[in-house]
Amino acid sequence: MGEPTMPDNMVVGLVGIGHMGAAIAASILRNHASIVFDAGPGGVEDLVALGVRGTDSLELLADQCDVVILAVGEDRQLKRIVGELLRHPGKLHTIILGSTVLPSTVSALSERALKVGLDLIDAFPLTTGRLDAIFGMLA
Repeated sequence: MGEPTMPDNMVVGLVGIGHMGAAIAASILRNHASIVFDAGPGGVEDLVALGVRGTDSLELLADQCDVVILAVGEDRQLKRIVGELLRHPGKLHTIILGSTVLPSTVSALSERALKVGLDLIDAFPLTTGRLDAIFGMLA
C-alpha cells in the first residue's frame, strides 16, 4: 500500500496562526490551496504574503475549505471553534485537531461532529492527556 493521497484541488483551512499553525500553513501551501483564520493580530498577514488566503470568519472558512486543521492552545477555545464549525459546516468534511487537549474533549467533539456528518481526527493522540499520566508515574 502506498501513501494516502489528497486530491490536488483540496482546499485546506487552518485556525490558529501561532508558531505551530504558521509552520503547518506554510507546509500545506506547497501542495494545496490554503485559507487561514486567527482571532489575534498579525500572523495572517505574514502568511498572505506567502500566498495563503486569509479570512475573517470561521463561517467563510468552512464555506471554502474541505478540511480544516485547528492549532489552538486550550480546550475551551477548541470547543468554541469546533462548535461554530459544527453549526455551519459549509463544505467541510473533516476537522483535524492539532491541539494538545483532554481526551474527554476529543471524544465529546468527535461524537458531535459525527452527528452532523463530519470526521474529527486527533492529530496528536499521544499527547492529549497521556503525558500527565506518564509524568505522574515518574513523580
